[in-house]
Amino acid sequence: MKNSTAPQQKVDKLKKEKIDFKAFFDLSPDIFCVLEKRGNFQQINQAVSRILGWNPGELLGISWLELVHPEDLSVSLATLQHCQPDRPCHLLNRYRHKNGSYRWLSWSLSCSEEKLIYAVAREEDTESGRRGDGESKDFTASPRPRVTASSDFLVQEVKALKKERQSLYALLEQLPVFLHIRAENSTGFYNQRFREIFGEPNHKACFILDGEVASKPECVSKEDDSALPRTKTPCSLCPTCTVFATKKTQSWEWIDHRHGRTYEIYNYPFVDINGELKVVEMGLDITENKQQRLWKVLDLIWNEIYIFDAASLRFQYVNARVRRNMGYSTEEMRNLTAYDIKPKLKEEDFRRAIAPLLSGEEEKLVFQSIHQRKDGSTYPVEVHLQLLREKGTTPVFLAVILDISERLKVEATLRAKEAQIKQKAEELEKSLHQLQRTQMQLVQSEKMSSLGQLVAGVAHEINNPVNFIYGNLPHIERYSHELLEILHLYQQQYPRQTKEIKQKIQECDLEFLCQDLPKIVDSIKLGTNRIRDIVLSLRNFSRHDESALKAVDIHTGIDSTLMILQNRLKPKPDYPEIQVTKQYGKLPFIECYPGQINQVFMNVIANGIDAIETQDAPREISIYTSIRCPETGEDIAETCPGIPLAVIRICDNGPGIPENVRRRIFEPFFTTKPIGKGTGLGLSISYSIVVEKHQGNMHCISTPGQGTEFIIEIPIRQS
Repeated sequence: MKNSTAPQQKVDKLKKEKIDFKAFFDLSPDIFCVLEKRGNFQQINQAVSRILGWNPGELLGISWLELVHPEDLSVSLATLQHCQPDRPCHLLNRYRHKNGSYRWLSWSLSCSEEKLIYAVAREEDTESGRRGDGESKDFTASPRPRVTASSDFLVQEVKALKKERQSLYALLEQLPVFLHIRAENSTGFYNQRFREIFGEPNHKACFILDGEVASKPECVSKEDDSALPRTKTPCSLCPTCTVFATKKTQSWEWIDHRHGRTYEIYNYPFVDINGELKVVEMGLDITENKQQRLWKVLDLIWNEIYIFDAASLRFQYVNARVRRNMGYSTEEMRNLTAYDIKPKLKEEDFRRAIAPLLSGEEEKLVFQSIHQRKDGSTYPVEVHLQLLREKGTTPVFLAVILDISERLKVEATLRAKEAQIKQKAEELEKSLHQLQRTQMQLVQSEKMSSLGQLVAGVAHEINNPVNFIYGNLPHIERYSHELLEILHLYQQQYPRQTKEIKQKIQECDLEFLCQDLPKIVDSIKLGTNRIRDIVLSLRNFSRHDESALKAVDIHTGIDSTLMILQNRLKPKPDYPEIQVTKQYGKLPFIECYPGQINQVFMNVIANGIDAIETQDAPREISIYTSIRCPETGEDIAETCPGIPLAVIRICDNGPGIPENVRRRIFEPFFTTKPIGKGTGLGLSISYSIVVEKHQGNMHCISTPGQGTEFIIEIPIRQS
């Protein structure tokens, strides 16, 4: 049987070793630290507090190089970069104490396969022979330290550093970064790369770089673009100058517009052997790195991004969205121009379109276009185009492209919905107007029905006694005539009269009575006939017992209407009589709703009377009737291929109607009459009766100052 306690013992042993290692790491008198691959502190033990005064937590995440003395920076950086897993490195340098002084530290550095750097640092003895006593030794006041006898390698390293000190500046001259050391009011060492960028400093105190400082845009030189960057009096806005005040390490970016390059600039303050504060300024060209970062950011953008040359129009850059959507590789896109991907677009047309940007008339253009993919398919886009001009670089166009395929579909759907909603709204509005007209017509029809019944009832009640009188008038006429004849016969046969008869003849004026009685009978006959005509006109106009289609004589309806309106046609104290002219054509019986058609005649003629009621002579209303064939326009009904129209024209010589009023004359409730004089329903109802009830037409022709004419056309038969 296997021993089950063996694995547990192994685990306990590992735990114990881990605890022992941690205790060794924390309790060691030397500085133990772990650097990540970028050179920042990842772990550090408590010895850093005793030797350098820093709390371990204060150093986590900062760069190991940040606390190195500026004069030891290049060697320390080179040693760190050459550290390999199979090749440990040793280094002696000065490291900054928390109080600002520097301590000599001897470093041993090892690199793991994971690119982590394990470092051990021991403080070196000063010339007095004391070690680790906690006293801060400024390197400016102390000679080079002696190396421990137990470390032959460190002795050799110190000797090598003494020799390398003579050739250090030669090494700095070969660095790819620009570097110079400056005091607050003077310029010290500067390397070859610095001279290539800025020229000779000529012992000026401060450089104001001819470019853009990312964090302080005010610190930009206004010198001539054709010359190298200038130097001038120190300025409080310059980032380098602020280091002398803050005495803190800083980094910032500078854009060299003349050469189109971007630099990451590091400033490290230190005190030299004379106690003077100086700043080491080192500039690293990060143009390519920034561009690569920019390209990566642009590749993440969902929209298409194009950058193309303003002169040749060839693409310089397209993001990943373009390559995926268009189907081209990066190299293929660089061989294309901005107008190549727009089908049926010529180069001169495209250059004409972008001319406002090149001339400065516009800062940005936004327009819609069509893009063509590699496979020939197309898609709609919205183009946002800008011209980018930077110092030292040729101008380029930046185009941000939005694929608007879905948006156009949504817009089309919205337009269709909008059209449907608009159509429904129009239908609802039409239905509402129809409902209002129907309601109005029902109310008016009810009124007319009640009025018709009233008129018919009154006409009936009048007609009975009138008929009684009219029926007896022939008898009265005959009887009175016979009585007068007998009276004359008596006078001839018996000429001698008694006294009483003579007296009675004188009292009643028998001679006058015999002459006046026939006249009275004739007058009663005339009045009775007039009453009968009026009653007949009322009955013809009301037609309350004729609600169905019926063939009637239109002329009778017009005459009945004129009879009813006779009182309005008579002369007034201040105005003469209205003359009515009738020119009736030869019309057959018209199939219609008689009562409704009579209502139309009443409304139109009454409006004509209203128009000329206060007008001086002549005051005329003319009524014409005729037949017209709608297909041929001829006044012949017999040969008309369709249904002939009965045309009734009612004209007045009034002041006429303005055009803006005439267009609305058939609208419900529209009236130009004062309140109480009109409702705006008469002509609207008339139009509805003619057009909707009888499938006819009704027009109004009017010119201000020349009167008004209403034309009513009714089919002689209803289909």
